[in-house]
Amino acid sequence: MLVAAILVTVVATIVVTTHPWPRRGADQIRHLVNWPPDCASITVEPSHAPWPHADQDTFLDCEMLGPWVRYARFKNRRALKADLLAAPPGSAVCIYGQGTEVAVNGLEAHRFPALCAGLHGVRIDGVVGLPEIPGGPTADSNQRAAERQSRRDTHAERQALSDYFRGVS
Repeated sequence: MLVAAILVTVVATIVVTTHPWPRRGADQIRHLVNWPPDCASITVEPSHAPWPHADQDTFLDCEMLGPWVRYARFKNRRALKADLLAAPPGSAVCIYGQGTEVAVNGLEAHRFPALCAGLHGVRIDGVVGLPEIPGGPTADSNQRAAERQSRRDTHAERQALSDYFRGVS
């Protein structure tokens, strides 16, 4: 009896550790990202972004201050398109999963393309190559520069998304 209990425990541990079934959603993102080596834990929590049609909207980040990825799943392509065009992120996205799932880039530049490739998705990046808007000597001037850059990046990503959806619709 004791041998059977030990065997069940060992098998259960192996199954949970190796995860032989397909990963989906935020769990898939969490395991596909090549997180930095100093990232001891990944926080996964609901996102509170303005995408009302998302069935799932999750924020994954490295110890709450490090690189991050936002994941959202929608009922259909139309819902994803409507929400992304109404409230585009200010960074690159990867659309995948029959056009109903999206990952938003908050990773270092070289890590996001690898994630999108691992998801077999399409990367839409309207902000790549845009120069950083310089701040100034004061906190207020730095804040204004950050706000201008955020508006510019969001506009650029909206345009890239519009071009993408025009080509696939």
